[in-house]
Amino acid sequence: MVSTPTGQLCAKCQTHKPEDAFHPGKRGKAGHYCKACAVDYKRRWREARAIRYPRAPRPPRLPKQPTPRKARTYSTTYRAVHRRVHRERGPAAEQACAHCAGQAHHWAYDHTDPRPLVGTTPRGIVAEYSADVTRYIALCRRCHSIFDRRT
Repeated sequence: MVSTPTGQLCAKCQTHKPEDAFHPGKRGKAGHYCKACAVDYKRRWREARAIRYPRAPRPPRLPKQPTPRKARTYSTTYRAVHRRVHRERGPAAEQACAHCAGQAHHWAYDHTDPRPLVGTTPRGIVAEYSADVTRYIALCRRCHSIFDRRT
């Protein structure tokens, strides 16, 4: 009895190879060329095509231009301004009171802004305040209470 080799015959190199040595074809059957011959065929095809149809050279890339930054707009609500004062100037507790030199507890609006904003505090009180963080002074609780009553 003569045994026949299992697998498939490569149409390019004319050798019998197992089924897994071939790429699957369009209909699920193995292709005609083994994987090694298919890779070689595609490489030669690309090289031949590149000679016949050369690519146009790409224009050089321009360096990226920095995008202009927009002016930062801030929310001007009472709470947002006080948060910004805390973020930019730190907690008032790290400062000395501007009036009595004790430890400060609050940032207080100093009422020097020529165009103050008017808004509602978290406690529902209508109060003047400024969007300028430099117009706030650190005060202790006692001095802040006295200062607010005077102004």
